[in-house]
Amino acid sequence: MMLWSLDVRTVFLVLVLMGIMQAVLMLYVHYLHANLPFVLDWSQGYILFAIGLVVMLMGGAGPSIYILILSSVLRSSGHMFICIGIAKLCGRTPKRSMINVAFLFLLSMHAIGLWIGESLLYVAMVFTFLASIFSAYAIYSCITAPRDEFRKSVLLVAGLMCIYVVCLLLRAGIIYVEKVQEAIVLSKELGWVLLCTAVVMGSHFTMLILVTSHRLQIELQRQVVRDPLTNVFNRRGLLSHIDRDWARACRHGSPISMLMIDADYFKKINDVFGHAAGDAVLVAIAQQIQGVLRQEDVLARYGGEEFVVMLPDTCLRDALDVAERIRLEVANLVHPSLDAQHTVTVSIGVSERLVTQKHSEQLLECADRALFLAKQTGRNRICGSQAGVVSVSGTEPALSQLARS
Repeated sequence: MMLWSLDVRTVFLVLVLMGIMQAVLMLYVHYLHANLPFVLDWSQGYILFAIGLVVMLMGGAGPSIYILILSSVLRSSGHMFICIGIAKLCGRTPKRSMINVAFLFLLSMHAIGLWIGESLLYVAMVFTFLASIFSAYAIYSCITAPRDEFRKSVLLVAGLMCIYVVCLLLRAGIIYVEKVQEAIVLSKELGWVLLCTAVVMGSHFTMLILVTSHRLQIELQRQVVRDPLTNVFNRRGLLSHIDRDWARACRHGSPISMLMIDADYFKKINDVFGHAAGDAVLVAIAQQIQGVLRQEDVLARYGGEEFVVMLPDTCLRDALDVAERIRLEVANLVHPSLDAQHTVTVSIGVSERLVTQKHSEQLLECADRALFLAKQTGRNRICGSQAGVVSVSGTEPALSQLARS
C-alpha cells in the first residue's frame, strides 16, 4: 500500500541524495581520468544539478519564486554540461561561443520568470524546454557518432536520454493540468513520474560510467597497435593486419604488395633543427602518405624514420604508381620547421607477393632489399623487387634496375 501512495517529498529527497552521490562519484571518475575532457563536463554538470536539488529542498514545502528559479538555473546549467560532455564523447566539440549563447538564453528564460512573477508552472515549463533542447543535441550527437565498436554504447545513452525527456514532459504535463484545475497538489501521479525520473537518472549515470570504461578500453587497445607520435599503426598493428591480408591473398590468389619507405638524410634534420622538428617532419610525412592511400591500405611506422605500407589487391605495377605518388607528395612538402635549403625526400622499396613465398616476412624482406637499392642508387627514388621489368624513378633520369628476391 505504501508503494501506491507515494510521498512526493520522499521521492524528491531520494532525487537529491542521488544527485549528490552522482556528483561525488563523477568527481572521483574525473580524478582517475583527468585526461578525458567529457568527464570534466559530467563532473561539473552533476555538481550543479545536485546543488540545484539541494536549493529546492531547502526551500521547503512552498519555495519562493527566487528559490525556484535559482534551483532551475543550476539544474538547467548542470544538464547543459552533461549533454555537452556526451557530445564530446561522440566526437563533437561545441564551440565556446555556442555554449555562451546557450547559457545566456538559459538565464534570459529564467529572468522572464522573475519579471512576470510566475512560480512553479513557468519554472517547470522552462526547465523542461531547456532540458529537452540540450537532450536533443546530445541524442543527435549519439545518433551521428562514427560507426565503430563504440557506437552501440552511445546509442544506449541516447535511448536513456529519450526516456528522461519523456519523464520531464510527463512531469510538466501533470503540473500544467493541476494548475489549470487550480489544485496544485503533490499528487501520486507526480510521485510516480519523479520515481521514474530517479530510476532513469541512476541508469543514465551508470551507463555513462560504463561508457567511460568502454572508451578507456578502446583507447588502451588503440595504444597497443598505434604509434603515439604519428597516430598510424606501429609494428604490432602492422603485423596483425599482414597476417589477415596475407592469409586472404593466399586463399584467393589475389595480389598483395608492400612499400618500405625511408626518409632521406633524416639524421641531418635532427642534428640541424632538433628532435622536435624531426618529430614534426615525421608526422607530416605520415600525413602525406596517408593522403595517397585507400581506406583498405595499411600504413605503419616500422621504426625510426621508416614507414611500411601494405596494399591489398594491388599488383607490383600499381604499387609502383602508388609509391611514385607518395614520393612526389613528400618531395613537394614544405614544412615550417625547415628552411628553404632543406627539403624532405623519401626512398621507397616495393615488392609483390610471389607464389613461392610462404610467409609474410619474405615480402617485407624483399621490400627492404628494394629500399636498400633505392638508397644506393641516389635516394629520392623508388625501386621494385620482383621478377619482370621494373622501373626506378627519382630526381635523376629514370633507370632500369632490378633487386631480385
